[in-house]
Amino acid sequence: MIKNILLDTDIGIDCDDAVALAVLLNLQKAERCFIAGITVSTTRGGASASVRAICGYYGVEVPPIGRYNGTLLPADVKNVYAKGLAEKFGCSDAADDAVAVLRGKLASVAGRCTVVAIGPLSNIAALLRSQPDAFSPLTGVEIMREKAEALYFMGGCFDGTIGEEFNIVQDISAAQTVAAFCPVPMVCIPFESAADILTGKDVFCESGNPVALAEERLFAAEFPGVSPMAGRSSWDPVTAYLAVCGTERAELSAPGQLIVEGNGRTRFVPKESGMFRYVAGCDKKFLEEEIERLSPRG
Repeated sequence: MIKNILLDTDIGIDCDDAVALAVLLNLQKAERCFIAGITVSTTRGGASASVRAICGYYGVEVPPIGRYNGTLLPADVKNVYAKGLAEKFGCSDAADDAVAVLRGKLASVAGRCTVVAIGPLSNIAALLRSQPDAFSPLTGVEIMREKAEALYFMGGCFDGTIGEEFNIVQDISAAQTVAAFCPVPMVCIPFESAADILTGKDVFCESGNPVALAEERLFAAEFPGVSPMAGRSSWDPVTAYLAVCGTERAELSAPGQLIVEGNGRTRFVPKESGMFRYVAGCDKKFLEEEIERLSPRG
């Protein structure tokens, strides 16, 4: 069965967003999924252009792209590689409104969509808060309930490895909105589940690949003196892979409720009727090999 995917990404800082997109594009070429739309959860210049550059390199038609139109997020001022990809590959940075793209695709796609969020949850929260429009007479919560199969997202920490996790603290109120109002099953890939799954080594060897350039820029900016061949933590690629291929190689928590504190820290409360589960463990060797296999264009 081919899954419809709506991807929401804050591409442009960490290269794991670029690797995740590469994985999804190759899964689409393998007829495992169809990327119905992509939204960028950042106002960062070059983010939409980066999506176009990567899709073009992998030979996949660019889906509709939407952009976050809310208040500037703390990390939006940081641009590690998005501007560089836009300049090198000459792609347009134009995009529609993110909520319009999400609502339009949910309303029009045949069947249901799996929503994959690998950045701040700003766009997903805005979707849930949205009201009826030309795309659908349903509210955001209603259209999610009717047309979304599940929400997979990267964020939070549940074992104390870190305190406040990056994606959550970028927009705490958005994470609280999603935790409280998302009407479909949520699967969370937290910080601790994929921090030591190191990928991106094979794609870095592919000269001319915009994903390789993203890795090069990230390591130069954040890990000077370390080669990208060391691999990067794979939070976002793991999220994308599990959303398409299933969680058979992962150990999920019991059902429960996600609590997002005012400081951005996350807690899990078991609840039999809860819609939320998180990845408490996984086959890391298998996932590393699969992501490495699915990352290069070849």
